[in-house]
This record gives sequence, C-alpha cells and structure tokens, in this order.
Amino acid sequence: KTALLSLRFFAFRKMLGCGICKWYGSSMWQDLTSMTVHYFTQPLVNKLSFYAHHLPLKIHQLSVLGTFVVEIIMPYLIFVPYCQYMAWFSFNALNLAINTTGNYGFIGFLNTSENLSLTDDGLWQRVLWFGGRMSLLSQAPSLSTKASHTVNYSNGLLSDKSWITFLCRTTGCAVMRMIVAMVLVVYLAVSSIPTLSRASKGKFTMNDFIEAQIVPQYVQMRLQKLPPKINQLYKRVHSLRLCNYQGKFGGMHNYRWECIIEGSSDGQMWRQYHWKYKLIKGQNECGRILALHLPRLDWRVWFLPLHARRGGESPEWYYALLEKLLLQQPEVLSLLADDPFATDDHPPQLIRSRVEEFTFAQKDSHRWWDSREIRQETPLDLLISR
Repeated sequence: KTALLSLRFFAFRKMLGCGICKWYGSSMWQDLTSMTVHYFTQPLVNKLSFYAHHLPLKIHQLSVLGTFVVEIIMPYLIFVPYCQYMAWFSFNALNLAINTTGNYGFIGFLNTSENLSLTDDGLWQRVLWFGGRMSLLSQAPSLSTKASHTVNYSNGLLSDKSWITFLCRTTGCAVMRMIVAMVLVVYLAVSSIPTLSRASKGKFTMNDFIEAQIVPQYVQMRLQKLPPKINQLYKRVHSLRLCNYQGKFGGMHNYRWECIIEGSSDGQMWRQYHWKYKLIKGQNECGRILALHLPRLDWRVWFLPLHARRGGESPEWYYALLEKLLLQQPEVLSLLADDPFATDDHPPQLIRSRVEEFTFAQKDSHRWWDSREIRQETPLDLLISR
C-alpha cells in the first residue's frame, strides 16, 4: 500500500504542478486564448495539429477550461475511494488529446504508465474479457502459500527458539517499515517543494513575456507570494537533485521561429537542409505523426529561436552541428531528412543559419504553412566556411 500511495502521490503532484504552472504562467491561459496558438507553436507538430488549430474559438476556450478542471481539480479525487477512476479517465483523456495533436514521444507513455496506479484488479476484471479467469487463478491456493503458513509447534505451543525468531522477524519488519515510511514521507514532502515554489513566484502578463524576449532584466513580475521560506527551502534542496519540477506549457508565445540551415558551394546558390521530423521540405508539408519516438535533435532545435529572441547566444553544440554539415559527416547527415549535396560533385564551401517565422496557413489554401523571413539580426544568423 505504501508503494501504491507513493505512485498516486506522484501522479497527484505531476498533474497539480502542470495546472499550477499554467495558472501562474502566461496570461493567455487565464484569457482562455492559449489553445489558439498552442498547436502551431509546440515543438513537433503533425497533421492533426493543423486541423486542431482551425477549430472554432469556443472549442479552444472550452479546451482551456477543461485543462484547468483536469489538472487542478481532478488530482484531489485520486485519494477518494472509487473517485480515482474519474481522475484516471480524465488524465488519460487529456494525455491522449495532447499526444495525438502533437508529438511528445515516450513522455505520454510514461504519464499513462504512472496513471495505472489509480486503477486496481477489480476494475480490470470488469473491463477485460479475461479478467474473470485471472481472478479465479489468483484465488487458487498454491503450495508455496500453504508452506508459508506452517509453524513449528511443540505440544500446541511455540518452542523458545521459534518465539525468539518470531519476535525478531516481526519487530525487525515493523522497524524497517517505520524507517521506510518516515523516509518516504520526507521525500514526498520535499518533492512537493518545486510545485509550491512555482506558485509562490506569481504570474506575469503577455506584455511582460514579450518584453522579456528582448530585454530579460526588465521583466515585471506581479508576485502572489506564499511564505518566502518555501523558495529558500527549495534552493537548499534543489542542489541535492532529490526532486524536480514538471510544468508543461506554462509559458505560451504567439510566434514560431524556425532555424533554417543552408549550404552553398559558390556563395550564390543556397540549398536547404531539411529537418527529418518537422517542417519537412520547408513550408510545403507538415510534420509527421510519431509513435513513442522523441527525436532529440529536432526537439532541441525548437528551443534555440526562443533563446535567441531573448538575446541568448547559440549553444556550442549548434556550432558543432554546422561544422559537421560543412564537413559532410555521414553520422550527422543521417539525422536530417536529406543531403542537398549528395549528388553534387562540389561539396559545400559555406554553411549558413538563419531564422524564418512560420504560421499555419488558412484551411482552404491547400498548403500547410505560411512563412516569412526575419529581417532583424538574431544570434542564429551564422556563417561558417571551410
């Protein structure tokens, strides 16, 4: 039971943390407009993202309200007998909607696995066709079970050695259970600090968020403080890496910048390298639907424009990526959808990186994306030569 309650508590903390990060995150959540931009700004879109984006505004608003109900109210039903089934169903329904209208790889599968702790054998015996047979097998006594209940009696009484063994075993088990329970309670309490810490940092408006992209030091936070000792305690505990904070989609933005990598052998004609799992062949196709696979390169590249818009420099691994493409390293080229110089006798002499802004095209336009070049210079505007 201790292990089961622990798993349920982590499911409770996870969902409540996601709800808190939205409530205290971007003002677009409280304005009920976050879903109008979510589908085309998420890391890895797919074809269902396009159609979900073009749903009516009322459905987007109801989606936000439903998300708040599932992530802020439903977690408390986890600890109510039989009501945890409602929480389990709502968690999985939201998880299904997220992972069908976007690509999040194995993350959704992990959430579904953790939510299994909200079910029990009785539920699956009623749901699954072979549940009745499994229940009969579980009720059948086994030889090992009978043997475990045999006790060494002497004239109807336990011998002295048996009494000592019995007391040692029961006392030792009780002490071990008490130690494990105390450690577990402390760990569960510590694991809740990130969620409380995030709530104590308050919220900021969309104007503050946009301003933060350009000049981060001018962010004006409207703090709604819990006791300040929560943040202090979190700073002390965070260095021990005993717990972390999972907050999905707390900060929303209404733009999508994409890294465009191109190569040239003469400095005049540029050929584009295409990502394998997103924005395939530029703006003509939408991303593909992935199952349990989370492409690390395509996922990490999504964060670069967000960091660049805040004025942050490109990471070292991105420079290394461009250099390996310039050298036509096969292992790196295999991470991309194609090699524009594969059939060319002249290898690239220059590799450049730039940024374009993408938005979903109109539903009746017979294309997936509209794009425009970013005129302003960004930290992702790079040029590498041999």
